[in-house]
Amino acid sequence: MRILLPDALQKTLGKGFPEAEFAASTPIGSFSRKALDLFLDLADWADGVLLAGDFGKNSETAVLLDSFIEKYTGQLTLTGDSLDYLAQKPASIVERKNTLLVGNLGQIQKLAQPKAVVKQTADLVQILEVLSNWTVESSAKVITSAASQIIVASRGDISTTHSQNNEVGPELAAYASVWWLQQPESAFEALTTAVYCFINPSKG
Repeated sequence: MRILLPDALQKTLGKGFPEAEFAASTPIGSFSRKALDLFLDLADWADGVLLAGDFGKNSETAVLLDSFIEKYTGQLTLTGDSLDYLAQKPASIVERKNTLLVGNLGQIQKLAQPKAVVKQTADLVQILEVLSNWTVESSAKVITSAASQIIVASRGDISTTHSQNNEVGPELAAYASVWWLQQPESAFEALTTAVYCFINPSKG
């Protein structure tokens, strides 16, 4: 595993983080557009990429992420504010193959509009129906949450796993992406198993 961080963090982390590599950053510490070549180099080395979020609100970083997603064709998992960056150009990500979106229902809806609008009064069955219908048309796979359930949706298939904690963020995204890497031809089954084992670690 290799981790890419803005070079603004290099002095802070020093040599205590040997897995980290550092790419050009903006004056406020976000990734700069100049980081694209290193993004692509590391992605080419890896079997898959996780964009774990915490990018900060920066127009230059938005350009970088757009360029990276346009050029990279491998397995890609997005979570956190990486999903928010792409809400302005959702087609670039929801129509992309080899893509997993891990986020709350609001983030997923922003990417799926207008095809996957869920009313505030919708119950779990209605939410599942909307996600199922949307992922039949969309290439992206989804992990989200609603009504104390973690939901996996892929190509119309839906699974739910009960969870007291409905948070779907970087830790779950990393866990799910590894399961998906191990079983790329059975993504729905791999992601469903990943969610179950993440929620019930003693049974994994």
